[in-house]
Amino acid sequence: MHKNNWMDFTPLIDVFLILLFVILLNSQIETKNQSEAYDTSIENYQSQINALEVELQAIQSTTPVSEIEPFDLVKYGFLEDKINVVDVSLRTTGNRLWINDEPTDLYLIFTDQSTPEARSAQKSRIKTALMDELQSEKVSNIMTLFTLEEDANVYRYAYLLVTESITELIQELGIDQTFFLPKP
Repeated sequence: MHKNNWMDFTPLIDVFLILLFVILLNSQIETKNQSEAYDTSIENYQSQINALEVELQAIQSTTPVSEIEPFDLVKYGFLEDKINVVDVSLRTTGNRLWINDEPTDLYLIFTDQSTPEARSAQKSRIKTALMDELQSEKVSNIMTLFTLEEDANVYRYAYLLVTESITELIQELGIDQTFFLPKP
């Protein structure tokens, strides 16, 4: 009698497993579709950026400096006095951190990121170096702009680590007065 009860549940278990398989398959398809949509939107934005860069270069090459109105130069000078620019770059395969074209003693090594504590300590050293640079300039600019560039030899983990560090520093300094611009 127990044998017949067990046999009655076997088709139900099969149906349940088939439904579970269909749900998992559907979620993978949705994830793939979202990934493809993001990739195409990123490519569209990148092509728009490239087109705007070409247009900007064309405008810059056709407009001599003498044709720039004095009022525009005054506006540029005003902005230059109000914005503090900190150029951050990663160079060489050693992932050496440079700030305002000056080398620092920070090398972002992958083995230093083996634990979350070590990664956090490395981000803290990066933020400290950036804060030291801001304090050494002793300027009272209203805004700060961090730029980040890398050469072709830098590893991705180092670039992401510096990006995260700058983003966290911006949140600490105040998001309305500090900006971040990674260079393409």
